[in-house]
Amino acid sequence: MALARFCVVGAISTLVYVGTSFALLWLALAPPAAVNLVALAAGIAASYFGHHGFTYRRAGHHAFFGTRFLVVTAILAGGSVLFTHVAVDVFRVSAYRGALAVSVLYPVASLLLHHFWTFARGR
Repeated sequence: MALARFCVVGAISTLVYVGTSFALLWLALAPPAAVNLVALAAGIAASYFGHHGFTYRRAGHHAFFGTRFLVVTAILAGGSVLFTHVAVDVFRVSAYRGALAVSVLYPVASLLLHHFWTFARGR
């Protein structure tokens, strides 16, 4: 059941990321890597609160879970920004396709890391 809840929260967080990315890309207010950072921040907030309260049904202990979540998120966000930069600026992939690729790769890595470390049983 936690997998289904993870997928629901992940889907909502991904939609927040994609919606924010596409809106900012359409407005052309910033380069794609900067757009990615802003979109990640919006998606990450939705993800933490959704996973903490809904997916894993944790109460409190935000210092513990939040710290772990931020460590995983920093690794994923850094990889996402690097991926976006290389895809768009080096390989000349469309910024929209880069955003879509991140929206697929990020949740898969997130599932594995959060399930087996961030919110693992024991707290």
